[in-house]
Amino acid sequence: MTFKPHNYQANCIEFLQDNECAGVFADPGLGKTVMVLQLLDNLYWTTPGPRVLLIAPLRVIYSVWPAEIRKWGFHHHLTHSILHGKGKEQRAHDDAVIHLLNVENIFWHFEDLPQYDVLVIDESSKFKNWSSKRTKVLKRHLDAFERRIILTGTPSPNSLMDLYSQCFILDKGAALGRNITAYRNRFFYPTNFRNFVEWQPKSNADQSIRRAIAPLVNRIDAESNLDIPPLVNHTIKIDLPPRVQKTYEGFEKRLFAEIENEQFALSSAAAAYNTCRQIANGRLYRPNR
Repeated sequence: MTFKPHNYQANCIEFLQDNECAGVFADPGLGKTVMVLQLLDNLYWTTPGPRVLLIAPLRVIYSVWPAEIRKWGFHHHLTHSILHGKGKEQRAHDDAVIHLLNVENIFWHFEDLPQYDVLVIDESSKFKNWSSKRTKVLKRHLDAFERRIILTGTPSPNSLMDLYSQCFILDKGAALGRNITAYRNRFFYPTNFRNFVEWQPKSNADQSIRRAIAPLVNRIDAESNLDIPPLVNHTIKIDLPPRVQKTYEGFEKRLFAEIENEQFALSSAAAAYNTCRQIANGRLYRPNR
């Protein structure tokens, strides 16, 4: 299958091409993976074979990226190795273009870092905690990569505080502040609740942060970019046989009906709704007595 990008995908690929350090914050289903693969494909043919370290959760490195590489026909030249399990030490030094590393293995891999050109972090919210060990390890090696790309559909799962560490991966604090303290002081204020300090966003902090990171991040939302036709409700009315109609009304109005001389009672309005839908569609799974 050949990848033919939608307009928003083509724009995002161009954004990634033009910015050596860039993020894609995109809703699920918009094709973050294939957009990055297309970028890597472009780089493959215009530069001397980039080496890529791709960090993601374990399920993603086994199920998502290899499948997408094959699906879109990139596997002929964008070869990959999964740095997990037996033999990962040897695979870390093979000639695959893309090395897929799970987040938990970051401590092992950075002890003996091979030469890479591109860093891709899928699900970058895994590095949202500025103080976590995995984030500290990654920060020490950012300069080893010519390009750094982060991908996520949930950039701030808990609060705006989650954005700082992820954006630091891209620009080392140029947009939001040299460290987390500078970021907090600029966009948040402390509140004291039962002797526990919580940081609340200042007025218009959301808009200010968005403006600050706009040169770094391409934000794509499904509602604005997917060409989905309007919902059309097509109501089809049918006449049920009298005996079936009586059963239908019994469940609908009283949660109770008699079927073939057996009495059945439903437990809730939700159960009645599902049962009536089954009857209208021509077949009933007999309710529990």
